[in-house]
Amino acid sequence: CQGHTERTRTALRTVASGPEGTSRAVRAARVAILKEVVRRVSDPALQYANKEVTVSDLTRVLSRLKTDPLLSANGEHSLTTPYHIGSYETSAAVGIAESTAQRLRRSKVVAVLRGGHSSRIVQRGLELANMPNCEALEVAVDTPGGLEAVRELSSVLGESYLLGAATVMDLEQTQAAVEAGARFVTSPVNPPGFVQHCHRLGVLGIPGVMTPTELHTAMVQGAAAVKIFPASSVRPAGLRDIRALGPFKKITIMASGGIGPGEVAIWQDSGADVVAIGSQLVGKDVKLEIPTSQSKGPLLPEEEAWLRRDKGQAEALFRSLR
Repeated sequence: CQGHTERTRTALRTVASGPEGTSRAVRAARVAILKEVVRRVSDPALQYANKEVTVSDLTRVLSRLKTDPLLSANGEHSLTTPYHIGSYETSAAVGIAESTAQRLRRSKVVAVLRGGHSSRIVQRGLELANMPNCEALEVAVDTPGGLEAVRELSSVLGESYLLGAATVMDLEQTQAAVEAGARFVTSPVNPPGFVQHCHRLGVLGIPGVMTPTELHTAMVQGAAAVKIFPASSVRPAGLRDIRALGPFKKITIMASGGIGPGEVAIWQDSGADVVAIGSQLVGKDVKLEIPTSQSKGPLLPEEEAWLRRDKGQAEALFRSLR
């Protein structure tokens, strides 16, 4: 069943791409056909292997088709703006977002990789992904090598692993992160159109919020999850007060910014569904702007700290999650 699903997705991607010289009528027909395919494969009553990945993949293909200049040049505005998505496409997009939010809640902790050299990010990402119970990684794409690291980690870990992109500030960065392989995208703010654009791309968009007003705005926009950032400013007591308000009891909340591994439990007790942790969990050597020096000479102090102390602490935290 899994092999059949993958062959189907590959065939549809091939049909959707087509030659550059294809007429507008044929391209429009492809959009219509793929819309119907997305509607059918998204049916809640239909169960099959890798459903989430299949729906997400096809939704992204459909989004690319609808931005075809040939179609938009002929007045097909409904094919190019995120505010004119059909109801069945909206349902599929929201379903993908909610499903990914559920997976994040199950993961409990997201390891955030922010570095200066892609080889360090990739190496540490793979090392963490192999630790039992480390089910989600996030790569900051506002630093050199971030997008390249997302692309490489996605190719190695595959579509089934929960890989995200962090510190996205606009729709252009969002697009680039998703094309690189991100399954969810987070921002420290809530860029205009961010949540809707993520829906169009078939991924979970997690905007940054700090106040009840900002949280409510994100929910009205359709966010299935939000990021409390910086969490160190809100504090666990502040999150507990926010969670006590009726509208905010069910939305998935990620706490991020200034949280250490030893503080996960208190944030969870205060209402955080998932906690994102950076260098205090993944090691300070990831931030070095030079390639890894392991097996090539003496270890740098930061690398030594990872091997002698920080790696064991990371493994202990992930073991404690189950």
